[in-house]
Amino acid sequence: MNATLLIADDEKTYRSSLANLIQQELPELTVIEAANGLEALRVLEERQVDCMFLDIRMPKMDGMELLGRVGQTRSRDALVVIISGYSDFAYAKTAIQKNIFDYLLKPITPKEALETVGRLLAAVEKKRTAREDYEQLLRTVEQARPQMRLQLFQNLVDGAYSGEQLLRQADFLGIRLRAPYYQCAVMEASAPAEGDAPDFEDTQVRMLRLVESIRSSAGEKIPFEVFQVQSDLVALLFHFQDRPSDSDEWIISLLDRIIASAEADLKLGLVAGIGKAQTELSGVAASYHEARRTLRYKTLLGGGARAYSVTDFGGGSCCDRLDYDNLCMLLKVRNRGALVALLDETLTGSAGTGVSPESLYVFCSKFMVAVFQVLDEYQIDFSRYFLPDRNAFAVPMQLKTVGEIRECLVDLIDFAVDSLNSSYSQNNGRLVEAVKKYVDLHYSQPINNATLAEEMGYSSNYLGQIFRSVTGTSIGEYIRDVRLQRAKHLLAHTFHRVADISDMVGFSNNQYFGTVFKKEVGVTPGEYREMHGGKPQTPGT
Repeated sequence: MNATLLIADDEKTYRSSLANLIQQELPELTVIEAANGLEALRVLEERQVDCMFLDIRMPKMDGMELLGRVGQTRSRDALVVIISGYSDFAYAKTAIQKNIFDYLLKPITPKEALETVGRLLAAVEKKRTAREDYEQLLRTVEQARPQMRLQLFQNLVDGAYSGEQLLRQADFLGIRLRAPYYQCAVMEASAPAEGDAPDFEDTQVRMLRLVESIRSSAGEKIPFEVFQVQSDLVALLFHFQDRPSDSDEWIISLLDRIIASAEADLKLGLVAGIGKAQTELSGVAASYHEARRTLRYKTLLGGGARAYSVTDFGGGSCCDRLDYDNLCMLLKVRNRGALVALLDETLTGSAGTGVSPESLYVFCSKFMVAVFQVLDEYQIDFSRYFLPDRNAFAVPMQLKTVGEIRECLVDLIDFAVDSLNSSYSQNNGRLVEAVKKYVDLHYSQPINNATLAEEMGYSSNYLGQIFRSVTGTSIGEYIRDVRLQRAKHLLAHTFHRVADISDMVGFSNNQYFGTVFKKEVGVTPGEYREMHGGKPQTPGT
């Protein structure tokens, strides 16, 4: 085992004999001799000594004084065996108090000396192993320190902290949390002001350099901690003993300087936001999430600055601006132009600072719900709107700008109007078919527009409009045509009298039947029968 043993004894013969004995038995051991306390002290100061035999009574500096100064040397951890020619209880007591490895009385036999050295070397090895394990632990902790710091901050902003325990962890990791005021800021990488956007790996390198740059400026007016929360997001936790009245302005000024430096030196575009100052450690989470929302506000509502406070954005609402009854009415009549105009009118002014993003998201959600309720009222399956292949639907909170909200809602308007038009056509077609079927079954009866409307459950005018819009003809004309077709069949294939046929197909009198038949067919009923080989039925046949 490689180790260094110091033998400090003023008796040269005894000292050298002991050194030679140990060196012969343990050649890998470095043995150094010292003739007095001062000489031994110089050795302890100049090199690393692992263990030593120390005589109590030496000139210039005795063993007890030297023991008191070992802790100030490079060999502060050396294991000490006191050797003395005197059985002095006082010395023994002092040795025990100073945690001496052993206390031996001269003369020491070779066996005793070698056994003691063996025990010393075993203890040195154990100490080395323990020291190496501890140093490895420190290296491991140091390597994990950034992640441990980040995890602690994540726990803090997630509300998963436990008072004093978290403070102790913060102390261990060098995070200063014992302060009466806290405030959070976040900085997010964005496209640079000029030049091509860097790729992902390049951005990561720049973000790491940014974090180091920010840390180097942390000793300014207000101390703060820096955490890289995401690959493109850095959080700053400010803590102050006495919160200055201009803390927001000072922090924004600092962020502006950092952003300007990042753009100039790192070619990295950044935007930043800060939350409100808090007086409780539990409030750090609120301040952090306010800072995150501030970035969202900036993206959604626009603005020319690079650093924002949450107080820069108002808390107004645009939900009350929308006339939902008018929305539903315009949707039911499928007036796309008026619907888009109503949407634009509601969003007018929302790009300013008087409307919070939350209110825009609520407005977007309410608009969607109103549209879906109308579609549901008409029994229209609107699940097609959510199909992945449409690539148009977006959850309101996923939208980033007022323009994206408008685009999403205009797409919804188009979907709803198209669905209603399709449903309208299908429903009208079914209604017309029902009218036709009823006429085909009851043409011989006295039916007209009014009786059909009552039978179908619609107003006479509405039913007439629907029928004409689908068929291009009126209900009265359709009834007439069905009756004439049936009359033509009876004239050509039966011997019924014309007057009887007129009554059978629903005409009120024979003269009117003849007039209508001649007008629409071009010939009289009798002439039509002769043309198609039919004969009038004679009485008694």
